[in-house]
Amino acid sequence: MPGRERTWVDGWVCRAADGVTSRANCCTPLGPIGDSISATVDAVDSWYRGRDLPTVFQLWEGADFAITTELDRRGYTTIEGAEVMARTLHDAPTAPASGHRIELDDGLERRLAVEDDADRLAELALSPLTKIVAGCWDGSRLRCSGVGVLDGAALGVFAMSTAPADRRQGLASSILAALLGEAVARDLDVAWLQVAPSNTGAKQLYERFGFATAHAYHYRAAPPLGLS
Repeated sequence: MPGRERTWVDGWVCRAADGVTSRANCCTPLGPIGDSISATVDAVDSWYRGRDLPTVFQLWEGADFAITTELDRRGYTTIEGAEVMARTLHDAPTAPASGHRIELDDGLERRLAVEDDADRLAELALSPLTKIVAGCWDGSRLRCSGVGVLDGAALGVFAMSTAPADRRQGLASSILAALLGEAVARDLDVAWLQVAPSNTGAKQLYERFGFATAHAYHYRAAPPLGLS
């Protein structure tokens, strides 16, 4: 997902979105390592501090050892990231026989109206891509929902959420089945999502739907000012 701001520093992309979600407020080293990695990290750090944001790096599996060494030297801490899971969409997944009524609509307006959920959707609201929102409602109360983002022939699944009182009732399975079924109906090829490695329950759900881990990333965060 993009940030409200996006710039390149020596081949590394920096994103900022007022601090809402780590993905939209971090630097990802995408280009080759320059002559002075220390100078590049300084430039990235200056960019974030100029926006009153902590400096956070998103490092994918196999990140250049020179980057991790430099961040270690500076006292950067490691923060849990996510596993990226994917599956092909050759046929529609079998929807669970739950009896739950799932509503599908394009746009986030109705879900954004749920006060406690607005911050979690701020990052998605930045994207110009088409969104499919799947929700199970009890009047104005949102019991469970998820968002599918269409990007070419791929569906990204985001913001899966179930109200605490409605968990363990098969609602998340129904939401995921509805999103994947819609992706198949739109002739998409692949679906992907991100999940925290520690969220074993969610990972088991996604594996039951045919998702498998493709790769992973974690975050490195700068120490507070004066402690580095």
